[in-house]
Amino acid sequence: MPINYLRLHQMRDPTATADQVAARVLEVNEQIAGAASSLLQHPVNRRLCEWWEERSASGPVLRRTFDPTLLGRNMRDIYLVRRTGEDGRGFVLRIVGERIADIVGFDNTGAVISPDSGPEADRGMAAYYEAVMASGRPSLCRGFFNRAGFPRVPFEAIDCPLWEPDADTAASLVGCLLLLHPEG
Repeated sequence: MPINYLRLHQMRDPTATADQVAARVLEVNEQIAGAASSLLQHPVNRRLCEWWEERSASGPVLRRTFDPTLLGRNMRDIYLVRRTGEDGRGFVLRIVGERIADIVGFDNTGAVISPDSGPEADRGMAAYYEAVMASGRPSLCRGFFNRAGFPRVPFEAIDCPLWEPDADTAASLVGCLLLLHPEG
């Protein structure tokens, strides 16, 4: 059974919200825009980035070309983020893999992230998603999960922008987030 990190944090602070816990759980130490697959440590992240690199050789990678089965059993490690709102400045988490939900302690599929409101962590994520989509290149993040009562666990994530037909900029991104060694 997955550990509910939200409940663990709420035992220390009964007023803690899921957004506040997420902000405390994720610590990013390294971010590389325009990352190439050769920089990735985890083979599943490397596979996703290589897929993106192969498709981008002939132009923007369309969202409809992404097939989650590409990652096999690691489909549970992916997330899909899509622009939303009239001005396109918000983002909705369309898919959050079950292992990501297990790691952070809650499933935030359907959550809307805005650069203009909400917790500071959401505003930072919205700015990050915007930067990845505007760059048109994958972005690599490495850091640590800081979880109540557990040692820090290193992670690696890759985020790859995806376009809709006839779009000038990316409208979605697919990402994969993995721990770099088994949980202890």
